[in-house]
Amino acid sequence: MSKIELDISIPNDLSGITVQQYQEYAKLWEDNKEVEDYEFINKKTLEIFCGLDLKDSFKIPINTFDNILSHINDCFNEDKPFINRFKMTDAEGITVEFGFEPSLDKISYGAFKDAENYIGNVKDLHKLMAVLYRPLIYQIGGKYRVHEYQGTDEYAEMMRDMPIDIALAAR
Repeated sequence: MSKIELDISIPNDLSGITVQQYQEYAKLWEDNKEVEDYEFINKKTLEIFCGLDLKDSFKIPINTFDNILSHINDCFNEDKPFINRFKMTDAEGITVEFGFEPSLDKISYGAFKDAENYIGNVKDLHKLMAVLYRPLIYQIGGKYRVHEYQGTDEYAEMMRDMPIDIALAAR
């Protein structure tokens, strides 16, 4: 009897799930909301969050399959504490520290309108995060200042790699 080995990367918690993965998962549910058989959705869930090919999902022992799905569901039921600053490394290896808009009372009109347009749609979550979180200019103690809002073009794509726990708590 041969032993089958698969490389499955299971996120420990929501910090191991990106905004892009969450958007793919939300689209999966939206596209299949009329489906009564969740087998396809379950296999796609493992593909999205664990990098497992659909054909390889048939090779997993059923208890492992169910345990992974249960763990992923549990991750989404975790408390999501608000994080006002976090760091990300871009494709060129440059680390950028982002801070949440320090004063929503003083947010620019353009940032407010963009946030208002993006807040209700999961497919625009990365754009919303590019409005709410911007690179730090400086920080002193617990206080900081972020770059002036100039649209989402520069950082929206980078925000697709943002951990979803930070995004969900901010939203």
